Amino acid sequence: MNRPILPDATEIADMATPYGSAPDPRGALGNAEYAARSGKRVLAVFGADWCPDARRFASVLALPQLQDFLSERYEVVLIDVGRYDKNIDLAASYGLEKVEGAPAIIVADGDGRVINPGGAYDWRTARSRRPQEFADFLAVYAEAPAP
Repeated sequence: MNRPILPDATEIADMATPYGSAPDPRGALGNAEYAARSGKRVLAVFGADWCPDARRFASVLALPQLQDFLSERYEVVLIDVGRYDKNIDLAASYGLEKVEGAPAIIVADGDGRVINPGGAYDWRTARSRRPQEFADFLAVYAEAPAP
């Protein structure tokens, strides 16, 4: 498995408003699904700027050490869920009938099939995770077979 290496000492500067400043999620998600048909995965991150774990996940995705890896394998879309009152229909389109925490992470193929079923909420403890755990997660789901 080809994966980036992120030492424990990797500096992660938390972004203040990654979700509030993200592009329109409907257009971005549609573009990501279209682009993913070329073999990339869609990485849909449902989060909110008030959530420290969601901000941490977005901040790790912005690390320079991950940019080449991500751009080759993923179409990343940050989706603001507000106080669980925004873009919930987008989460439902991936099988999340109710967003129960942030971040909720969905990895899907270009046809919208979820690659990480049952694992959407595994990152609600992102602040306590080692940097390499993020890289390992991204590497596993970049290569995992579609259901």
